[in-house]
Amino acid sequence: MIETRGRKTKIKPQNLDFLKNFLENKKNGITSLEFIRKELMEKFKLSDREFSLYLVRKMLKKLEYSRKRTRVGIVRKNSLKNVGLREKLAKKLLTAISKKKLIIFVDETGFNSTIVPTHGYSRKG
Repeated sequence: MIETRGRKTKIKPQNLDFLKNFLENKKNGITSLEFIRKELMEKFKLSDREFSLYLVRKMLKKLEYSRKRTRVGIVRKNSLKNVGLREKLAKKLLTAISKKKLIIFVDETGFNSTIVPTHGYSRKG
């Protein structure tokens, strides 16, 4: 009889399959360990004690994923497309004002829509 050392792994093949599919989905590429952990816990109905961040890191390593810095794409505020869209919006507003329609403006002070995560996960290599 061959004895194995250490504890049995909590990582199951279905966990790895789910994680691999989750990471291959382009919209999930830039994410955090905590978010991945919550997705796995929700999918497999596990508690905090059963699924640690350490376990998520082990799963990523097993799938040969590593943490990498992300690059931010350049947003052109005054591109022809954006200038056209602003002009279209201005015309709509002027039309609404001329028809005496009620216009409500929402103040977005303190909301930064340009915050992008600095790290994401991708295959090694």
